[in-house]
Amino acid sequence: DEFMRLQVQQKLEDDNARTAAIRDQKEKLLAERRQMQHENFLRKSAVKEAMDQMKITNKFIDIEEVLAKKAGKEVRKRDDYDSDDDSEDGRRMS
Repeated sequence: DEFMRLQVQQKLEDDNARTAAIRDQKEKLLAERRQMQHENFLRKSAVKEAMDQMKITNKFIDIEEVLAKKAGKEVRKRDDYDSDDDSEDGRRMS
């Protein structure tokens, strides 16, 4: 009788621990989803604002540059030539 009670008690504890773990995982996933939705919203807003600015000023610039400035990242200019280029005119030497 005591053995059965201990087994049931152990099963209840295991079930409670499993339930808590699942609940924590679900909360974590929901928080990540909310964060991603917020980041996507900010990104879309920045793109829309940049497009509106381009329409107003009629200056069509690199959208990645505008978005990088919005995000506070350093903008790295693209090279005119690939790094593997050996010639002056940008053609690859094979």
